[in-house]
Amino acid sequence: MSTRLTPLPRKEALDLASALAEMAHERNAQANVRLAFAAVIGAAAAALTGAWLWIVLWWLGVGLTQAISRQVSNSYLASSKDAATAGRWQWAFAASTGVAALAFSANVWVFALYGGFFGEMFAVLSVCGGMLHIALNCYQLRRVFIAGLIGHGVNMLVVLGVAVTQIAPGEYIGLGVLLLGFVIYLAHLMSAFRHNNQSSAALRNPRDEALAQSTVIANTARAQSRFLAAVSHELRTPLNGILGCAALMRRHPLPPQVTELTDTLTGSCDALRRILDDLLDLAKVEAGQISLQPAPMRPGALLREIETIWQPTAAGRGLEFSTTMSPALMALWVEADAGRIRQVLLNLVSNAVKFTPSGSIRVHLDGAVDPDGAQLHFDVIDTGPGIPEDLRDRLFVPFAQGGGANTFEKGTGLGLSLAREIARLMAGDVVLHATSASGTTFRMTLRLPVTTAPSRTGDAPEALVALTPLRVLVVEDHEINRLVIGRFLSLFGQEASFANDGREGVEAAAAQAFDLILMDLRMPRLSGLEAIAEIRSGDGPNRVTPVAILTAEAMSEHRQLGLATGAEYYLTKPIEPSALLDVLNAVSEHRAAEPTPTEAAVAPRRLGYM
Repeated sequence: MSTRLTPLPRKEALDLASALAEMAHERNAQANVRLAFAAVIGAAAAALTGAWLWIVLWWLGVGLTQAISRQVSNSYLASSKDAATAGRWQWAFAASTGVAALAFSANVWVFALYGGFFGEMFAVLSVCGGMLHIALNCYQLRRVFIAGLIGHGVNMLVVLGVAVTQIAPGEYIGLGVLLLGFVIYLAHLMSAFRHNNQSSAALRNPRDEALAQSTVIANTARAQSRFLAAVSHELRTPLNGILGCAALMRRHPLPPQVTELTDTLTGSCDALRRILDDLLDLAKVEAGQISLQPAPMRPGALLREIETIWQPTAAGRGLEFSTTMSPALMALWVEADAGRIRQVLLNLVSNAVKFTPSGSIRVHLDGAVDPDGAQLHFDVIDTGPGIPEDLRDRLFVPFAQGGGANTFEKGTGLGLSLAREIARLMAGDVVLHATSASGTTFRMTLRLPVTTAPSRTGDAPEALVALTPLRVLVVEDHEINRLVIGRFLSLFGQEASFANDGREGVEAAAAQAFDLILMDLRMPRLSGLEAIAEIRSGDGPNRVTPVAILTAEAMSEHRQLGLATGAEYYLTKPIEPSALLDVLNAVSEHRAAEPTPTEAAVAPRRLGYM
């Protein structure tokens, strides 16, 4: 009757694999220490006995067995570590440990034979030390521990054999006492092994669970990122059509009632787009992918911009809106990411406007400047009903909302949590500074380096230049998006040709020269990235034609990948007409210069969408 090896239960196999991995790491970490220790012992043996040849041969043997042990450890760490092979790996570790221990303590032969009394004493201590090392470093598995003890034990028998040959007839009682002491020593080693093994298992199980949990968390984060990217793409595509059509409708004379409806439509879509942007920014913050772009900025100018944006909205709700600042900060310039500071303030002001039924809202800037920088406090102060005490702990929790329908309006609950995360990225914070029945103050605190005003070059960044008619190839698989983009290009005086997917785009680029290619990313038959790669690697008339990616993929990794593939610009849907106009301006300004593949990408005239 044939027999088969019984596979280990899954839990036992996982424990064995974890123990072997822990042992392999410890063995590799101490390999060089063991070799150095062997060199010291070898030098001592040579000085005491003069047996240089034997010591050199012994040290070479130690080096060889240590190399074998390290190879076994590295091979296991590089293996799949499946349950089917765990038992065989355990035998490999046991065999390599036993051989290494046998070689390491083989020096006791030289000490015992040629070192006299002191050599014999050192030989005993050396073997005892080797066994102690095994107990301290091979406690994970009993089989490996026993193999190491046997390796050292063989050499201990040699020492005892030499002692027996040299003992006087009346000293056998002393030899018996010595053997009893050695047995007691072995018993202590076994006890130490048992306690270390139990402690290791107790620590290893939570560690393995933590590692498994971290893997689950990482997989969940990746799935969340993919989900957000997919949702963003699917929502941005119809939003592009809605906002684009609304913007085009407003270019024509419309009855007041229709104008009001288009304004409402645009405002609602903008609100949905802001929610999408907040979701993506929160995912980027959690993944550590959000980046800052510091540049010289004036906090005072930013406050005036906030006032310009929100004063009409506040007035429409019957609220007074104002911004104030300390006179000492009027001319201050700091190095900071103005876009991110603006984003935080807009979130705070939006909440204040939303939750203040009557009265006023004020944004106040105060702070102090010292040789190390500027400590700034942006306070958003409203006269609303205040925040109940039982809700304050949840203010900065993502997706948490106020519970009173009569007090708080609904929202995603993302604004404050995202504002705090962004402020902390800038080494600052957002806190609830004060609240009462007569109003609430949220404060953003930032520590920023002071700088000087940048030199003014060229025309104003918002100035538009006269457009030169361009031949533009639009590669887009969505019919409504082709319609909207085509209307915008026509409005700007451009000549547009269309391709329905990436493959048609490559064929069109091979047949005719264009001044600009607008490329979607997610398309059937051939993706936008693949189409760009084919156009750039070919020898057609558009090999160096500027490419602007126009896509609903708004995650940072898509942007980086698109620009790395060969695109010069990256625009996200819903498309902003001014962003498209900036790209057209940049291309028309540089069309006269014949570009080469090694030239730097042309910087667009406006910032904020790159």
